[in-house]
Amino acid sequence: MSYLQLSLYSETLRLETTVQVILAADPAASPCLLLLHGASDDDTMWLRRTSVERYADRYGISVVMPNGYRSCYTDMRRGPAVETYLIHELPDFLRRHLGLPTSRELNFIAGLSMGGYGALRLGLRHPERFNAIGCFSSGNLLFDPMFRPGTSDPYGWVSLVLGEDVDNPSSKRDPDFDLFEILAAIPADAPFPRVYMACGRDDYLLNCSRITAERLAAHPTLPFYYEESHGAHDWNFWDRYIKHFLDWYTDTEKTLTETTTD
Repeated sequence: MSYLQLSLYSETLRLETTVQVILAADPAASPCLLLLHGASDDDTMWLRRTSVERYADRYGISVVMPNGYRSCYTDMRRGPAVETYLIHELPDFLRRHLGLPTSRELNFIAGLSMGGYGALRLGLRHPERFNAIGCFSSGNLLFDPMFRPGTSDPYGWVSLVLGEDVDNPSSKRDPDFDLFEILAAIPADAPFPRVYMACGRDDYLLNCSRITAERLAAHPTLPFYYEESHGAHDWNFWDRYIKHFLDWYTDTEKTLTETTTD
């Protein structure tokens, strides 16, 4: 197993960007996790704050950690096309240079907070690309108070993602950003990814997570698993639950189940 820090110029993003990669011994034949950071972080944070490299070695997987900036991993209405970069340009680059797989059978996606929303959105919008999704401390962020019409956007980044004035109470949310609308649009015969969600009971996004989990669990076709336990919106929780997620990923018998741990 190897660790690489790559720098590349992205034609899609139109800027120089970085990506961290934990490379399995046989990358072409090993599962590959696309792991997304939160809004206040960058592509180095999973490695700096968790034992993800050790977990990757244990499970024999590659892990790709891109810089998603504050994009919510979308093609921003007023900013870079991060979704297009992650779905098309970056996988092709990693296949050509590192031999990483592009097949659905070997690719899965996860993230925390903003990255958890991004993982759900990308995984549900591109079910042909990912066989599983992991979401930690997040959900359908349109239920996050920061994203509600009439709510102040002190840093300006929500407006850049959505392309609208979020301070205006009459603003309408684009269904392209609504996970429930995206899920409803997936054809019944599509290959639904398995979905894992986890949130701490002291997390400020717990309500958002619960609303999302309830809707996903009610879907007739989507294989879904939800965990809730003690913990807050912090790296102590995320370090524990990235490992829980990888345990779950290797156990194909876990589907529509809700568990509570102390």
